[in-house]
Amino acid sequence: GGGSVPSFFAQRLPNCQVEAVELEREVVYAAQTYMGLVTSPKLRLFAGDGAEYAMKQAKAGVSYDAIVIDAYNPDGEVPATFWTQNGIFLQALEASLLNPKHGVVVINFLPFIDLGPPLRAFREVFERAGMKGMGFSVQAEGTGNRLLVQMCGEKLPRTNEEARLRLQENGMRLEEELECPFSMRKLAARHLVEW
Repeated sequence: GGGSVPSFFAQRLPNCQVEAVELEREVVYAAQTYMGLVTSPKLRLFAGDGAEYAMKQAKAGVSYDAIVIDAYNPDGEVPATFWTQNGIFLQALEASLLNPKHGVVVINFLPFIDLGPPLRAFREVFERAGMKGMGFSVQAEGTGNRLLVQMCGEKLPRTNEEARLRLQENGMRLEEELECPFSMRKLAARHLVEW
């Protein structure tokens, strides 16, 4: 939409390079013209289908440390192409779109969505790709949205409690370093559910 999340990452994270993909050109135009979204060498904006963009990048050998998906169809659902095994996005993950040493995918789902099927799909794709993974969800304050988080890497937490503590510690550190306008510590483990 308006680009607040990509702008936040590009402005507050000094070593972060952001690529944002928006399906509708009109939304890109409105974000840049009326909502103050400014592109820069740290924030590049593309108009197109995000899942297809992901596959194009995977085929080109590009891999990412973090991928955040905030996309909805007219019914208010995250398009299946981003979370089903046969969807283009998970095929791109299987083709090495995500850094296997320390990658994370976050998808913003509405509160009433059952996250079991998407997390099972991620787990199966990660296993086929030979990546160690951990999936969980946290709940956003205010909207109640569920953030599906799928991590991969060599130093993953072994238990739900270890995950909660590490998320809270890192959230607090980020909150202080970035002078966040919201509590990263609370968000990082709010209603954490391991799947």
